[in-house]
Amino acid sequence: MSFPWRASSEFAGAPDGGEEALPDTAGMPGGAEIEEAESALGLALGTDAGEREQLRAARLHADSLMVEAVLEQGLGGTRHRALEDALITYAVPVLQYLLSNGKLVSKATRLGAPPAPADAWLDFTEDDRKEFAQEMVATALPGFTRAVFEKRRWTPDRGAALKTYFVNACILHFARLQGQWLAHRKAIRPVGLEIDPDAFAPAPDPAVTVALQDEVDRVLSRVTDSQLRQVIVLRGAGWSAEDAAQQAGLTPKAAEGRLARLRKNLKDERAATEPHATRQPEGGR
Repeated sequence: MSFPWRASSEFAGAPDGGEEALPDTAGMPGGAEIEEAESALGLALGTDAGEREQLRAARLHADSLMVEAVLEQGLGGTRHRALEDALITYAVPVLQYLLSNGKLVSKATRLGAPPAPADAWLDFTEDDRKEFAQEMVATALPGFTRAVFEKRRWTPDRGAALKTYFVNACILHFARLQGQWLAHRKAIRPVGLEIDPDAFAPAPDPAVTVALQDEVDRVLSRVTDSQLRQVIVLRGAGWSAEDAAQQAGLTPKAAEGRLARLRKNLKDERAATEPHATRQPEGGR
């Protein structure tokens, strides 16, 4: 299987995955977060505690044999590549799941690498989660290889299977990657949240004011999202974009996204209802 992003990192300055990037906490067992992800994704071991314990012990033994087999053949060989493919295929959906419900933040905190702010994951889109998962995997893989095969720091005695050890290694990079994501988003953040930059400008003509209020009322009547309605009303009352979003219980980024969708829907509706200009025949007047 080919993963085109596996050997490269989008973010500049990513660590090379050296030993310092993979502390002993990577050897912690999976815990409730990973067990929940495995269950949700159909990757769980067994259906009851006794069966899971037996299968977990068998997996640890198989992992130990795999490490020795890879070392016997040599890094970069077919066994090593097959192991990497299996680790990536497992880790990406697990990381995406943990990002979707915020459990990755609690896991990172328990591993000793808490991200700040802790609630930034609420703004992640599905594409963001996929990109984060792939980036964590690509960044962690070199350090994982060194720790397991060169430094021999992984041992089944600590209870973490190779897949768990790898997911932990990925999560340990999340705080830094999130910091870079936030800096990038801040650098390109759109200005303002207005539906129309001039929509709430003072109008000297009372007739214009009435027409404008009718348009605002029409827009608000179409908005079923109570938080978005509050943002629109507060912006009309002169609140800043950031203050209006926070008062409505949204992050500025989330408010921007909802308003962008509203603008698009309104634009599409207008385009569908406005009559198309009649084209004159060539040469006609």
